[in-house]
This record gives sequence, C-alpha cells and structure tokens, in this order.
Amino acid sequence: MGFFRRKEGRAASNNNNNNNNNIHHHFEKDGQESVFSNSSSRASSTSARLPVSSIRSSNNSPTSHPIPEATMAPPPDPNLDPAAYLRSIHAVRQRCGLVMEKAKENQLNHFDVDMSKFQTTAQYIVSIIKRDYAPDFQSIPDHGRWQHFDVGGKPRINQLLQSWPSTIDNLERARRLIDLFLVSVLLDAGAGNTWSYKSKESGKVYRRSEGLAVASLEMFKAGMFSSDHTEPCQVDGAGLRRLTVGALAKRMQHSEENPLAGLEGRAGLLARLADALNNQELFGVDARPGNMLGRCFMLFSPFPPPTIRYCSTKCLLDYLLSHPSTLASSVPIIPVPLLWNVLMDGLSPIWPPSRTQIDGISIGDAWPCKAMPSSPPPQNRGKTLSLSTS
Repeated sequence: MGFFRRKEGRAASNNNNNNNNNIHHHFEKDGQESVFSNSSSRASSTSARLPVSSIRSSNNSPTSHPIPEATMAPPPDPNLDPAAYLRSIHAVRQRCGLVMEKAKENQLNHFDVDMSKFQTTAQYIVSIIKRDYAPDFQSIPDHGRWQHFDVGGKPRINQLLQSWPSTIDNLERARRLIDLFLVSVLLDAGAGNTWSYKSKESGKVYRRSEGLAVASLEMFKAGMFSSDHTEPCQVDGAGLRRLTVGALAKRMQHSEENPLAGLEGRAGLLARLADALNNQELFGVDARPGNMLGRCFMLFSPFPPPTIRYCSTKCLLDYLLSHPSTLASSVPIIPVPLLWNVLMDGLSPIWPPSRTQIDGISIGDAWPCKAMPSSPPPQNRGKTLSLSTS
C-alpha cells in the first residue's frame, strides 16, 4: 500500500461529505496504491519557475527581517463558546492532532495509514525539489495568487502598480491590491477541463487558476467590481452587488462552447461578499476589503520607475492596529491568531447556509469527523466537539 489507502467499501458512503475536499487524490488515483500518482507534476508549468523578485532587496539577495516574539492569547474555552473555539486557529492544530493520533493507530473510518512509508514520501518530495531547482534553492517561488497573476513571466502586478499616478499613496495602493487579491481568490475554484480565457490585453489564452487570475485582473482594471466610475481599480460592496450572472459570464467568456464550471456559484459568492463588507468596523463606510489595511510601509524606487524594488513591507490592519493585543508591545505586533480571527469573522457571511454550523454560527471550511474522541483535548475537556478543520 501507499502512504494513504482508502478503506474498502468506504468510497461510496463518503462521496456526499467530501465532494470539495478530496485531498487524498494527491496520494492515490483510480484505485492505484502508490506513494504518488504517476501523473504528479507541478501545479503550473508556466509559472513554477517565476523568480520571486518582489521579496528581494536591491542587491538581489533575499531580504531577511527579524521577527519579534509576542505572547499569544489562549484559545477560546470550548465549554463557554464551542463555535469560537472551532473557528480559532488553535483548534486547527489541536483537532488535526487528534485525527493524526487516530491515523497512527489505524483507527480512522475511511483510511489506513502506513507510517513506514513516511520516509519514502519525504525522499520523493526532496528528489522532485532537487530535480527542478538544485542547486539554486533560493529560486523556489512562493505559490499563491501573485504567481497566478504573473503567468508566462509577465509581471502584471508590478505593471499595475506602475500604471497608477504618483498621487496615489502607498496606503491606497495597498488597499487596492487587497481588494484585487481577495476577489480574485474567491473566484478561483475549479474552472473545468474545457474552459479557457483569452486575454483582452495580450490575446494569449490561459486556463485553470492562471486563466481565472488574468480574467479577474482585467475585470478589476475595467471597474467591474467598483461602484465608482472615477475609481475603477477598487472593490466595494455596491459594485459587487450590481454584478449579475450575465455580466460575469460575459467577462469570463463563458459560453456553451467554453463553459466555466460553477458560474452561478461564483456570482453568488461575490454577492455574499458584498453583504459581508457591510461590517463597517472592519471594512469602512465604503465597504472595501482593502479598508482592513491601516498602515503600509513600502520602500519604492522613485515612482513611477521602470521597475519597482520592494525592500521592506509591513502592513497593519485598521482594526488590528488599535487592538489591545497589538499595542501590548513597545512596537506594533499583530498576533497571527488575531489576524486569523478578523478574516474568519469578517468573511463569515460568505459561507452558504449548507455549511456546518454550531449554535447557528457557520464554522466555515470544516466538517464532522466521526473518528474524533467524544470530548475535547484534556486542556479543553468539556462539551463534545466532533469537527475537524481543514
């Protein structure tokens, strides 16, 4: 068997619960028992080798900044607020740890785990890294939306920044990028095997995540997400609310011959985002995702230059900047759990009603797990919590 093997007779019974969370397909495919599928490859052959110049300093060496330490608040008490506990970043590690212990004991309901294959799996991954990047491991790029935007080696985000006049300050630039990235990521789900997007700017054709990234970027630049025709490069609740399924279909080049999977679902997600942006405490009176941002220190070359050099970037969110835990140190330090909570709470309304709820509160991308023990970990013993976050 491979590292993971599905238990016999469990596949059919599990389909309804895991249509969108089949992470095991990275380890087994079509019933084959192998460490990895023979079709294993990079997620994107067009952007995998893109250098991450945006995190390099002027001498072309990767920047390194000391990370200060800060005391972290404990997780919410599951006895008092089980929903808050399960939505916390602490619960992710704790609940997954419980599942891992069950896996080591082969007590999972749907998978057997052979930990003797762990070393073989690790060696395989190392061999792929060496094959593709040795000896310059510094060239391994981050994987994220920025790389999708820059498909084909074209620095579209840098070009977007350069296109804005110098009167647009760094704070507003950062707001706009948050607007763009958040909407683009929410639009990024499986596009289907046949859909493609032909760039209006270059005429080149892109598919999958890269196609969705380029499409959403061109929509952003055209003002499709903005209610202010004088400020096209922004996203706001009113702009999202007026975006119809038909308009989205046209901009995504959806047709019978070029179908985009889940088109109506994508439009519905943007409509729910519009509702979420009504939270003025986080998103301001103009309901923009970028209003989370409070302060951004970016060191640019004299702007606008032929290229932009990012020497240091530090972004603080409006809500977080004034939070007591941020101000507890001599310098502003935003604890990761606090940032996590802002995103979990602020974007909570985007989840559809069908998602798992505790006490009427959506847990998000988390699902019931029958392999869970009947009580929380010893330090959180109390009310039964049978969920595992993904």
